[in-house]
Amino acid sequence: MKWKKAVSLALIGTMMASLAGCGSTGGGTSDQAADSGTQERTIKVMTIWNEDVQGGTQTLKALSDEYCAEHPEITVEIEVVAQTDMPSRLSVLAASGELPDLFIATDTAQSATFYEQGLIYSVDDFLEENGIQDIISESTRQGLINVQAAEGDELYTLSTEQNIEGFWYNKQMFEENGWEVPETMDEFMAICEDAVSKGIQPLSVDGMDKFYFTRLWGGYVTSKLGVDALINANAGEQSFSDPTFLEAYQWVQDLNTNGYMGEGVTTIDSSTMNSMFLTGGAAMEYNGSWVTSNLTIEEDNQLGENVGFFGFPSVDDAVADQNDYCQNYGTAWVIGSNNYDDALNDWLVYVFSGYGDKSMETQGMLSGFEMKEEHEMPYYTQRVVDLIAEAGEAAVWPEYKMETEAMQTSLDNSQLLILGEMTPEDYGASLDAFYE
Repeated sequence: MKWKKAVSLALIGTMMASLAGCGSTGGGTSDQAADSGTQERTIKVMTIWNEDVQGGTQTLKALSDEYCAEHPEITVEIEVVAQTDMPSRLSVLAASGELPDLFIATDTAQSATFYEQGLIYSVDDFLEENGIQDIISESTRQGLINVQAAEGDELYTLSTEQNIEGFWYNKQMFEENGWEVPETMDEFMAICEDAVSKGIQPLSVDGMDKFYFTRLWGGYVTSKLGVDALINANAGEQSFSDPTFLEAYQWVQDLNTNGYMGEGVTTIDSSTMNSMFLTGGAAMEYNGSWVTSNLTIEEDNQLGENVGFFGFPSVDDAVADQNDYCQNYGTAWVIGSNNYDDALNDWLVYVFSGYGDKSMETQGMLSGFEMKEEHEMPYYTQRVVDLIAEAGEAAVWPEYKMETEAMQTSLDNSQLLILGEMTPEDYGASLDAFYE
């Protein structure tokens, strides 16, 4: 089964906040709307990113401000909810028929339920009705459909990013220590062992958000069994207690047991992980190409252009190639259907028609949307473009279609696994239980 792209879960959580969007208060907005004879409309957006950080909110807010400058009758209210709280918050709103007009979906199973209940608007219909199908390529559309949990071939999600995942490494540190870019797992582990012997932390890992642990064992399984392995496991056709899965869990546990992840890994968040790596505190980190937003900020990246990338090293008897990357489109934007009207439609057309260009302008990031203009891409963004062009088959992540409770079990228990408080066998059994 060959896939071009895939979609992942969100990576950044923020504290709950409420942000006033354009046309909110002051400036005579109500009077202007009354004078023009147009009807006022408040568009409600719920997201996991504050507008002043790198993320989809920043891109959306910039476009929304432009739109509202020309449409004073429109107010856009942006509410920020922590990533871990988003599914429960949306469930409450769905039960009362009050889902936002546009929101970030962090749980693919929940989005599928909303779609089946008619609570979210078909993206295919939105694109076709407005004649803007060209803002998303067919390969992007199919990639998004591939990882939607609902059956069928209708698109109901929109991307926020376009990513591949793998290991980013300090090129100067590798050169100084005589380390070659590893192609096999044996070579990778030899680098880790040598680094620790020299007092160098091999890997910087965000263990607080948990999914980096599962991404690592997922990469191991994919390398050994091929890109279909996690697809089959999510479909209940492959046991999470398969010997290769147990081998992968043990490998990740050993990374921590051997000290390759440093001290207190479960207390490290994404900002600390990136800071440690980009200031020379660790030789490598596993991350998605969303990290290019950090790589292009001078004050964040003390390594400059001295950062390299390699795909998951091949394990013994590997089926997948090293350039068969886990690919995703970030967390998905979803359109609520409860209050869909002409005003919302007009705003959505403006926002998503310009999303690709604005994402590149504001963050130097690929978004999954087509760009209408030529852009001088930052060094690392261009590097990602080149890697995607040369990529083999697309792999998925372990929880890509899990039901909500199974997904949370996978993530929560991954910390116990890493800390040695759960055996590989018990970890696999905890996931198999949802498919019996």
